[in-house]
Amino acid sequence: SMSEIILDRIKKIMKQGAQQQDPQQQQQQEVSLSGGLSRALCYINRYSSRYAASPRHKAKPRILCLLVAGDTPLQYIPVMNCIFAAQHAGVVIDAMVVGQSDSALLQQAAHITGP
Repeated sequence: SMSEIILDRIKKIMKQGAQQQDPQQQQQQEVSLSGGLSRALCYINRYSSRYAASPRHKAKPRILCLLVAGDTPLQYIPVMNCIFAAQHAGVVIDAMVVGQSDSALLQQAAHITGP
């Protein structure tokens, strides 16, 4: 089922986050948050524009960010751009930090885009 798939992927992410990472993996992780937000916003935009005229599709889109590692300075500008784009589009960003470090970026995302 979908719940089992999600739980399996969360476990996999947590295992990867617990392992030591080399600098190249760290840089890929830094880019993945903004890339993931951008991709989600593009998908929501495509879906919303396709079904905007239909009265049956009154969905209020949300994005759930699941973060294992903490924030890094390289992500600040790209992630903030995504947060402002989500705010402009009326998309709520929910944040879940699975790990020991806190994320000021995701706190700001939830606060700025929250209902």
